[in-house]
Amino acid sequence: MAVSADEFLKSAEQLLLSKTEISFRNAASRAYYAAYHRCLLVEGLDAPQGDNFGTHQRLIKSLQQSASMKIRAVGYMLGQCHSISIIADYNSEEEFHEHQAQEAIGFARRIIEEL
Repeated sequence: MAVSADEFLKSAEQLLLSKTEISFRNAASRAYYAAYHRCLLVEGLDAPQGDNFGTHQRLIKSLQQSASMKIRAVGYMLGQCHSISIIADYNSEEEFHEHQAQEAIGFARRIIEEL
């Protein structure tokens, strides 16, 4: 990968400095992608049952169904981070706050540390 998860996370952290709603939204999105790209490197995951999942949900479900408690916890954190990024990216009529971006960054940071 040409860009690492750590670089996505650094970008998210830098975006917070702008203190604008659009930078908070972009920070949450970049934080999610930091976590997502790190989770793609987890080996030995089984595909979730059912065809109702997109690429992101498939990874989240695979992590959540792992035999490892640690990996399952990562899966739930990735799911939370994904939910925040969905709000940031697709709910432009709702106000998005700095604390939401900080929460996404916190999840991403913990995921990267765990893995």
